[in-house]
Parts: sequence; structure tokens; C-alpha cells
Amino acid sequence: MASEDTDLRAVWCSAARSATDMQLVACVAVAIVVAVSFAVALLIDVRRAFNWWPAVLPPLFAGAFGVWGIADRELESSTAVGDGTPAPRRALVALRWCSALTAGLVGVLGALGILKLTIGTWIS
Repeated sequence: MASEDTDLRAVWCSAARSATDMQLVACVAVAIVVAVSFAVALLIDVRRAFNWWPAVLPPLFAGAFGVWGIADRELESSTAVGDGTPAPRRALVALRWCSALTAGLVGVLGALGILKLTIGTWIS
């Protein structure tokens, strides 16, 4: 549970650690399906596909969450470290960072989309 003194990182970690493996995999699978579908839509009709870009953001955010959760679990388990070689550990840390950056980028794009809908209608 989140208390008053917890930050966004603590909430993110707590939610990822309390999710089941199947939930994390489902988040990643949905994100992959949505990303591929959007790419196909871009190939078919670019103008129409760009009208739907805000709908792609929540599944991508969930996918980044799933990837982060899976990488975090593997880092916490003793089997991911291997025989003391740092390469798998570094790869998992890099994967966690990339998924966190992706989630941040998706959050910024979502905020811009909301601003476009709200302030854009006031300006025009």
C-alpha cells in the first residue's frame, strides 16, 4: 500500500512485485500486439493511423511496466546472476532502465496528448 511518504518509484516497484508472472507477460504481449497493429495501420494509411496514436499509449505503458517487472524479478533471483559473471546482470539493469525511459516517454506523450485536446480546443 502507498502511504503519504512514498514516491512514484516505490509505487511502481510495489505494483510490479505484487503482480503475478502471468500479469506481467500479458502486459508485454498486449503491448507487442498493439505496437505491431499500429505499425501495420501506418503502412496502410498513415493519416488515419496518426489519429489513433493516443490509444496506443496505455498498452505501451503497460508493456514497459511488464518488461520492468520481469527484469526486476530476474535481477532479484539468484539464477539470473549466473556464476558471478556481470554481463547478464548488466543486461537486465539496462533492460530495466530502457523500460523505465519508455514509460517516461509514454507518460510525456500522454500529457502532450491531453494538453492538445484541452488547450488546443481553447486556442482555436
